[in-house]
Amino acid sequence: MRHGVRTAVAAVGVCALLSGCSGSSSPEPTAATGRTRHASSAGSPSKGASTPTSPATSEVTTAPTSGSTSGASSTLRFSPKSDGRHSHTCYAIAGSQPVDYVYYPVMVQATAPVTLDSAAVTYADGVQVAGSWVAPAASAGGTGTVEGWPAPAILAQSSSVQWSKRVPAAGASLDPAVGWYNVFLHLRVYPDALPLKTDGVVLTYHGTGDSETATWVDHVTFQKTC
Repeated sequence: MRHGVRTAVAAVGVCALLSGCSGSSSPEPTAATGRTRHASSAGSPSKGASTPTSPATSEVTTAPTSGSTSGASSTLRFSPKSDGRHSHTCYAIAGSQPVDYVYYPVMVQATAPVTLDSAAVTYADGVQVAGSWVAPAASAGGTGTVEGWPAPAILAQSSSVQWSKRVPAAGASLDPAVGWYNVFLHLRVYPDALPLKTDGVVLTYHGTGDSETATWVDHVTFQKTC
């Protein structure tokens, strides 16, 4: 295992701040050397960020390798849609030091009360999920990715993402009455493992029955050049 931490889960489709990467345009200012991908759909918010509290900590999470996994769920709705036309992104990584991202590519809504067990990405040795959170989406929400940790001001001070209201994903309740929630993942990518690829955000949850999983499909690659 590389660096002893990459045994954790692979990081998923971060679409935002490295030059040479593809993605949709962003109304938010960009940080470092990259872009923040934003997406919106009717009836759902598009995202950004707001005043944060001190970064929450959580156990390293790993995407489940078993269970009912699909791009759709009878209980969970996603925005933007799974495996959409902007779901292929490449990030160019230079240098030899690990690179951190705050990856918040999707919003989720529950059709019935559920409790999250974990939020992760599909497995890729060399991509670590160092933390995961959810927060109620702002009225004008959005999705994207920013480089850096702790979360840079472009995210923490944004008015379109309620970063300060986030709670650890494990144990978080999704209330249908609240509506949409942003899913945040702190990804750490190790350049000595390039190229790397992840294929989606994996949510494990339970309601009144057994635990289930749902995967929002997003194809993300990390390479030396894109």
